[in-house]
Amino acid sequence: MAGITMCYAQKSAVSIETDQKLSVFNEDMVSVLLKISNNTEIERNLDVDIQTVKGLRVINNISSIHLKANEKAFLPVKIFVEKNQPAGTATIKYAITESSLTLATAETSMTVQSKRGLKIVANEPQVLMYKVGDSIKISTQVYNSGNREENVEVIANFPQADGRDLSFSKKIKLEPFVNKEVSFSKIVDKDLLKMELFTVNVAGLNADKEFFGNAIIIVQNALGNRKYVDPAFINFYRPAYQVNHISLSSRNAFLNYDSSYNLDLHTEFYAGGIKGIVNVNGTYWSNNSTKPLFTNTWVRLEGKGVGVQLGNLNASDLEINLVGRGAEVSVNPFSNKRSVIRVGAVEKSYNLIDPLDLNNSSRGYSTYAKSSISLNEKESLDNSVILDNDPYQRSFILMNEYHYNNNKQTYYDLRLGYGYTSTKGEVSHTASSVAAGLNLNTSFNKYTFSSNNYYSSSYYPGIRKGNTVFEERLFRNFDKFNIWVGYSLNNYNPKSIDPQYQYNTVANRSKVEMGTSFTIARNTKLSIIPQWSTERSNVFVNSSFQSVNVDFNTAFINTALNYTSPDYKSSINLVLSNGYSRYVGFTSNSFIYRLQANWYYKNFMLSANYQKGNFMLYEGNYNNSLSDNTERISAIANYKISLLNKRLNLLFGSIFNSDKFIGKSFSFNTNLDYRILSGTKLFASYNLNKYLNGVYRSANNYYQVGIIQDLPSFGEEKSSGKTGNIELFFYYDLNNNGQYDPSVDLPAQDLKTKINNTLFITPKNGNIKYKKVPYGTYMIKAMEDKWYADDMRVTVDRKDVFLTIPLQKTSMVKGKVQYQETTKTQFEVVEVLSGLPVVFQNNQFKNFVFYTNERGEYSAYLPVGHYKVFIDGNALQKNVYVEANQTADITEGNTSELNPFILKVKERKVEVKRFGIK
Repeated sequence: MAGITMCYAQKSAVSIETDQKLSVFNEDMVSVLLKISNNTEIERNLDVDIQTVKGLRVINNISSIHLKANEKAFLPVKIFVEKNQPAGTATIKYAITESSLTLATAETSMTVQSKRGLKIVANEPQVLMYKVGDSIKISTQVYNSGNREENVEVIANFPQADGRDLSFSKKIKLEPFVNKEVSFSKIVDKDLLKMELFTVNVAGLNADKEFFGNAIIIVQNALGNRKYVDPAFINFYRPAYQVNHISLSSRNAFLNYDSSYNLDLHTEFYAGGIKGIVNVNGTYWSNNSTKPLFTNTWVRLEGKGVGVQLGNLNASDLEINLVGRGAEVSVNPFSNKRSVIRVGAVEKSYNLIDPLDLNNSSRGYSTYAKSSISLNEKESLDNSVILDNDPYQRSFILMNEYHYNNNKQTYYDLRLGYGYTSTKGEVSHTASSVAAGLNLNTSFNKYTFSSNNYYSSSYYPGIRKGNTVFEERLFRNFDKFNIWVGYSLNNYNPKSIDPQYQYNTVANRSKVEMGTSFTIARNTKLSIIPQWSTERSNVFVNSSFQSVNVDFNTAFINTALNYTSPDYKSSINLVLSNGYSRYVGFTSNSFIYRLQANWYYKNFMLSANYQKGNFMLYEGNYNNSLSDNTERISAIANYKISLLNKRLNLLFGSIFNSDKFIGKSFSFNTNLDYRILSGTKLFASYNLNKYLNGVYRSANNYYQVGIIQDLPSFGEEKSSGKTGNIELFFYYDLNNNGQYDPSVDLPAQDLKTKINNTLFITPKNGNIKYKKVPYGTYMIKAMEDKWYADDMRVTVDRKDVFLTIPLQKTSMVKGKVQYQETTKTQFEVVEVLSGLPVVFQNNQFKNFVFYTNERGEYSAYLPVGHYKVFIDGNALQKNVYVEANQTADITEGNTSELNPFILKVKERKVEVKRFGIK
């Protein structure tokens, strides 16, 4: 609450003073102090009248007061700001009267602050589809619990059988404290009906295009016989055959000198508890001597915690990128932990069908082993060993890594490795080496600190040999802006152990950076980033082909402006960099600048870049000379369009580059794909490239056409644990004896039932089957209003579990809860009517609990019988009670309406402080 300006009535026989202005929020309890003065020599009996708008409720309205001569009274008035009071200014008026004659008046201007509160929920979280041609309705409720008017856009994404999404959008206006239903419909086609389960995502955006929530609706076909699906894999609408495919394509098919054909295949299958994966990628040239090339071609088998892969291998998570052909075996030794051990051998030939000669391999071979062991939810260990053999040297690497991540504020990695290298010449040269690293990211208060550090000695045989990295960054977030400071040092000094190759590139770069980012207008951000850097490298700078050490210094400021339109359909990014740079001893300080502009509008992108001068050492090194007169311009444009309900997709792109030293180049490309059937897609592409540098010109182009066919899955994945089957029989218990009597009772047809969160609908025989369910406990709930069945828990601990469930006839009962009208002598309470538990207890002392809505009303379907009805007193607020319980007789075919429950408030004493003037 803010304020406060005192309001004084005019000097008269009686005066009143109070707060003139107050700032409040919804559901605030506000205290206003009234100072009433009797400025006469006689006693007065005064009436106090307080008038407010509906959303401001006076809790302790004091209607009269007696004042002696020259006496003053201070009256505290408590006002509750209702939840439904709109934002804005409302006036509270006070009047002091005597015998209906107004003696003094005052006002308080109360401003209710704006508050947003949008929410979207699904009216039906699960929807059934029955047959082709039906319409499925996705219904949501959008709530505006804030106190301001809102313009809302609701977007629903329906899946398609081919993996695409189909979006629908609706816009609504919501007054404060109002909710509206927003629904979408879609016709069920045969492809959609084939999906047993899929999800529809409905998202809500406010007028600023800010996301405020989403509702996920599960759509199922109407089945009483289902197979268990793991809830962790809820992307049901992505069919399994999307993973499996075969693609045939041809490049420059009608040219005699450059035509080629490509086969790409991926398929997964399950058989006897084994998962198999086959991947093939092969290229054939028809009109030259190049032999066929097969890369990324392999077979993998997995089962019982063991995996074997044969063919092309790509072990890219090691200290050396091992690419070639060979075999790898992986083992999961701990079934309860995320751990794996891999062992493999690679002959470093890219083509799977090259002749194999282990004794005289042209590229060498490698063997490796790696273990990844999870210690607990936060810690893990990685250990790897590599034996690498190429035509010139042998290498050995041992690397150990420790990872920690608490998923909240801190994660770090520690690594320590050892390397050993020896040559294969007549005279063997050897070298030992080490590698170590530490990466850290941590947050504390509003600070974030990141540190990236690595060191490897010059003869280390890994891909990061001779590398020193020291990068530190501190980030601080404020309410309206953020700042950061960073320093980085990168040193590259690798060395070769082979005496025949002694030239080594040396490079060193040191950089200091500071920056700030803040919002300057709606959807517009500005960043300012000064940078200072120094570089040193050995380069060739004269015709004698001798390298010398060159130092390069730069200092410049990056200024970035980012704007996004309110509807998020377009954005503009501008980055201006300007400063000074020089090659020490070769050029003087020169002014440098660079401008980059990016524009995105829907499916169109345009990017342009202009640069004058050198920002890094290598940019001015051309033809063995150093120059500060670098100038280049480049532009990129892309446009994507989708037609025919997104079955046809077109992409156009072009790139232009112009460099003062290198020349000019231009390329144009276009891609097309058209899905002719749900599992069949045609595609084509065309590329044109041109290059110009002085008198030298070149141009080339190529085209490609092909077809992709999705393949079905083969077999079913075997569960990793024990599974069983649940079979349920539902029947209408017409004689209410709890036992199935075929001559009287009937199977329950078309009954909606949930087993946990999976929905079923019973066929004519009333039987439901749930197959391959993991061992565990499951909740069974009948989704029927007019018939009642107890919620049941069933434990699956054997192959088959069978239950018979009777449904009893129900009738409706209605009622409501209301507060007794209070007086000033009772305790102050807020009238809470929603969520109060109303309990119905039958003769077997079984309780049925129902809850009131925001108006205090409740309704329930109950099995026929006699009930004791009461409100659970533990749910009532302090000083509120109910005196009497009720009874109800529920009979078939009748709706019973009970008397209202009256909530009473306990009495208390009210004291009025008086201050006399003598």
